Amino acid sequence: HDPPRFTQEDIERIRPVLRQVAARHAAFEVIWQGLLELPTSLAIRGVSSEACTNLVLDLHQALQDVGVPDDNFYASMEIFASSVTICRYTHAPSLEMERVIKEYKHASFGTHLFKEFSLIVCNGVASATSRTVIETFSLSA
Repeated sequence: HDPPRFTQEDIERIRPVLRQVAARHAAFEVIWQGLLELPTSLAIRGVSSEACTNLVLDLHQALQDVGVPDDNFYASMEIFASSVTICRYTHAPSLEMERVIKEYKHASFGTHLFKEFSLIVCNGVASATSRTVIETFSLSA
């Protein structure tokens, strides 16, 4: 959000909380499988284990406990999906692009082991040019 919905005081209050939560959770793997077609972009879908769900729920509760509630909207509090945007459309996809999307629609793109998360300030799409990392928190081994 611009301006942010949180203050510097909020950041300092949650930093130790985020360190504590990170220490309670192990690294987890995400499987990148299939394409997610959206009206203005194309992404790769990520599927993770219950470990990711437990981390998100713990973060959600820990923030509430210190009076800085998580203001994200979740479609479900039981299933958390991941995605990596690989393309933002500036115009309608070409026929060639549509062919490639169809070809890779159900492809496997490998896995990634998530070992950390970061507290960041950024625009709505977390673009590299807008992103400032406040602190990175390592998940336990």
